[in-house]
Amino acid sequence: MNQDTNTHGSEQDNLHYLRMLAKQYPTVQAASTEIINLQAILILPKGTEHFISDVHGEYEAFQHILNSASGVVREKIDQLFATSVSKADRDQLATLIYYPREKLEELQSRMNQEDMEEWYRLTFHRLIEICCLVSSKYTRSKVRKAMPREYAYIIDELIHTHYEDTDKRDYYENIISTIIELDRAGDFLVQLCQLIKRLAVDHLHIVGDIFDRGPGRPDGPPQRGHPVGQPRRAVDGRRLRLPYPGGHGAGQLPALQQPGRHRDGVRHLPAPPVCVRRRGVQGL
Repeated sequence: MNQDTNTHGSEQDNLHYLRMLAKQYPTVQAASTEIINLQAILILPKGTEHFISDVHGEYEAFQHILNSASGVVREKIDQLFATSVSKADRDQLATLIYYPREKLEELQSRMNQEDMEEWYRLTFHRLIEICCLVSSKYTRSKVRKAMPREYAYIIDELIHTHYEDTDKRDYYENIISTIIELDRAGDFLVQLCQLIKRLAVDHLHIVGDIFDRGPGRPDGPPQRGHPVGQPRRAVDGRRLRLPYPGGHGAGQLPALQQPGRHRDGVRHLPAPPVCVRRRGVQGL
């Protein structure tokens, strides 16, 4: 009797969950499509995770960690161009991705328009290759959601164009030429660099002291129950509001799924971070 009662209760529980799922997936086709999608996602590698502790208001060091993805960006550059691009040029490319606006200002001050257009053309090809690499372990849906809205269609086309196809090659080159001709090259380059940094890391975890001292400390006395030197806020960085990588504007850093894998998929940054001082934008 007890066994029959337990079985009936289990069936009622299952029916309750099935009714809830039916609201989101009302047909067999809808449920099947979602199952196929989730099963495929499980095959993708674990995403890179960054763990940062005890920031202590060190804005410059923290900002540099965000901009460089703690070395992941440079690794991708070397992986693609170690045998075809000199180390000096790879350094310049890495600095451009870390600090695109600052680097552009420097280049525009010393290059004429013709040279600048040629530089844009070459650099766009390299940045698109890097973008293809860092996005290759994501689903296309996740990549599209990470793209800047104003350039989402263009970037989506560029990173999924097969350059060996002659017809597509002309299409690809025409997109780049039109961006340059319309004087949108600088803004497009900045957005492309931001996307690369966004896709380089899946999850950002920030734990321990954040604002307790240093230039990032907020005005006013310490919060009650959180004396200086004690952890004031522990954040599992999915919804921490931080300056967006690149240092311009503020935005969320929501977690993406399945980015490019880095060794075991985890990077740990010891505390406290070393204060990084940039020596101009020529290189690091």
